Amino acid sequence: WKHNQCVLKVLPSPDLSFNFAFPITPGWSTGTGTFTSLRRQTGRTYSYGTGPETGPAGGGSYYYYAETSSNAHRNTFDLSYDGSGCPEGIDKINFKYSMYGAGIGTLSVVVGTSKTLWSKSNNQGSAWHTALNVQIDSPAFQFIYSGARSWRGDAAIGSVTVICVTKPLQVLVNCGAHYSNDGTC
Repeated sequence: WKHNQCVLKVLPSPDLSFNFAFPITPGWSTGTGTFTSLRRQTGRTYSYGTGPETGPAGGGSYYYYAETSSNAHRNTFDLSYDGSGCPEGIDKINFKYSMYGAGIGTLSVVVGTSKTLWSKSNNQGSAWHTALNVQIDSPAFQFIYSGARSWRGDAAIGSVTVICVTKPLQVLVNCGAHYSNDGTC
């Protein structure tokens, strides 16, 4: 403290990291409504020439992927987060994705019933890629995968970080003879 000067601190937004290591991850669901469920996996997918070889953090790490064999490539898949860990809403997200195979469709991040905030299409190679600072500004979001063209259309999502919205702290500061709530005296 200095005479007639006060410091106001605002806490940073909390980051929630999801690695899907457990079969049930609070706040997450897949196969909601008319969508097909993604599969939780570690290691490679079951089909050769599509999907990741390992999880996003290497051997032993988990992810969710769309298994497009047996005509499932015609389905639309989802992985949804209900925002339960972010009471003030979701600011943005970071995540890893894999889109490897000749029949890859489109992976999207969607809010509400149809507002697309991010999307990638077609074969992106066998490596995991990172999407950073996808602005959500909503209480919840979904990953949607659709349009795979064959059994070689396995796309995957893993290592999701959700950055929550926080309200600035309202601090009442004693500045001697009077009070201030904006950090000035």
